[in-house]
Amino acid sequence: MEEYILDNSDKKFHLIGIGGISMSAIAQMLKDEGNIVTGSDKSESKQVKILEEKGIDVTIGHDISKVRDADIVIYTAAIPEDDEELVEARKLEKDIYERAEYLGILIRQYKNSIGVAGTHGKTTTTSMISNIFLKAGINPTIQVGALLKELNSNYNIGDNEHFIFESCEYKDSFLNFYPTSTVITNIDEDHMEYFKTLENILISFKKYIMNIQRNGKIYINLDDENSKEVLEYASYNREDLEKVTFSIENDAAEYQARDIEYVENSEYILKFTPYKNGNKMGNEIHLKISGKVNIANAIAAIAVADKNNIEYMYIKKGLEEFTGASRRFEYKGMVNEAKIYDDYAHHPTEIKALSEGISHIPANRKIAIFEPHTYSRVINHKEDFAKSLSNFDIIIATKIYASREVNKHNITSEEITNILKDNGKNAIYLDTNEKIKEYIKKEAKQGDIIVTIGAGDVTKIGDIIKD
Repeated sequence: MEEYILDNSDKKFHLIGIGGISMSAIAQMLKDEGNIVTGSDKSESKQVKILEEKGIDVTIGHDISKVRDADIVIYTAAIPEDDEELVEARKLEKDIYERAEYLGILIRQYKNSIGVAGTHGKTTTTSMISNIFLKAGINPTIQVGALLKELNSNYNIGDNEHFIFESCEYKDSFLNFYPTSTVITNIDEDHMEYFKTLENILISFKKYIMNIQRNGKIYINLDDENSKEVLEYASYNREDLEKVTFSIENDAAEYQARDIEYVENSEYILKFTPYKNGNKMGNEIHLKISGKVNIANAIAAIAVADKNNIEYMYIKKGLEEFTGASRRFEYKGMVNEAKIYDDYAHHPTEIKALSEGISHIPANRKIAIFEPHTYSRVINHKEDFAKSLSNFDIIIATKIYASREVNKHNITSEEITNILKDNGKNAIYLDTNEKIKEYIKKEAKQGDIIVTIGAGDVTKIGDIIKD
């Protein structure tokens, strides 16, 4: 069967949930290889428009006839089992693969497969590694969870040797992958509607490292306690693996970022010097993206590149010319002479990192427009969300983006704004884009910074409110 699906010439693929960032990359890769590709998604999006421009037939809603015509059906983990297209595919006994299962088969075809796992920072770290490889003249196959600006795409079909990809833990998707090496950026409580406890998350990460191919590598963040637990597990259960450590704060790490400084009056925002085993690797590196968390992502990328024998000049070039992945504090435009940015942060840890990362940027006021992502995250983290948003001068909370969930607890974003108000913060709940536009047009002033925050539809608000 594996040989059958890898022989991709002239096959008909139908992708359910095709508008997702990873699914859209798979769709384009299949199309580029000469296949007929169709798909469906619940709503229009930027990714859907990109697919349609490339000649991929996308249905908004369902189209059973496309399933009937397909040789292979691929669906994303967010699709429920009672989805009518998936039910039809099973009834017709089509060859059906969950997204991660199909991606896992592709990954096994590469000599050097580098997975980037972790709760936060996967997309940026994957993008940094990819950019370094590209600057070094290596042409890897890439799959990343955002548009990589250097490629203007979320994928690249490269040579048959290197595959750099995001390795997501949601619903244990990454247990379908058997990479030659993997990065673990950090481990935090997320997707709790699935995992229930932190211990279950750690169990999944431990299972994942058992999937790494023999004599492979694991890159671990020594600044993260949960990742260190996985490292300890690997030390006892995978003696064959090379354990590569990276850090900002821990001198015991093999790779460390030191001399970290914010740069004023420059095209760059941060600078640091990388060290290996206590020795300076080369001249300081400047970054065009903000936040201490991105230094951690950069030192992880440096470790991977160095272990792949990439010269320091290309490491430096790849990082210094990296302008960030899409939706990572991405500039969108102006309103009332206030700058608008958009960020994908949707977990309290990520919002805190965003807030800290922009704290050095001069502004009259910093205004957050926050769309919580899933009811379960609000239930589990409402206090943490409020705390992570508290450094903004004004906080606007929108309706919760449901994604795959049902609102069983009748919860709204007002639970977050009420906590903020109780702590003396200027917070308001606005449940429509029109109300947000009206508020911003009236409130925004010269010198303000406005950030739309979340993983759902909030990304559209920047275009709605800008002049």
